[in-house]
Amino acid sequence: MSVNLGISIGVYDLDPQDLTEVVIGAQTWLLYNCNVGGIAPNEDENTRSVYGALYTHEEAVAIAAATSGYHLPSKTEFETLTGGVTDGGDLKEAGLDHWLTPNTDADNSSGFTALPAGQAYDNIASSFQERAYFWSSTQQTGDSWYFMRLDYDDNLMGTGGVASGDLQYSVRLIKD
Repeated sequence: MSVNLGISIGVYDLDPQDLTEVVIGAQTWLLYNCNVGGIAPNEDENTRSVYGALYTHEEAVAIAAATSGYHLPSKTEFETLTGGVTDGGDLKEAGLDHWLTPNTDADNSSGFTALPAGQAYDNIASSFQERAYFWSSTQQTGDSWYFMRLDYDDNLMGTGGVASGDLQYSVRLIKD
């Protein structure tokens, strides 16, 4: 079930589409990756409307703080999400419109519709259409944060990865 909220948040003027929700188990997630500021996936501004943008961890925290009623998911919340599905294919958008082949087992049965915006470091993008990375709010040590990852060539879903906050990943918010 999706509900279009159509609201604006502080200095960030979001398109109403950006705040469409999807309920998965007991969790309510935004259906789309955030697309305010950050850098465009594949360093191509035309990709933003589909894939959202890529952010450092500091930027992800700022966007979440400015989005009333939502927050950056914790590692535990990602584990709850992944624990309620069979495999990573349940979270990935089905088909090959946005993922490289083979997009293993992708059927999006959860409704999460993960898209492979890839990642960036120092504003240089990589892994576009291959991998989806999502920041969590859970810090491991120093400037290292947990993230969730999905790949085009397998049906695994990782929530135990740790990365420097300088990397740029997608942001998907969860309702408070």
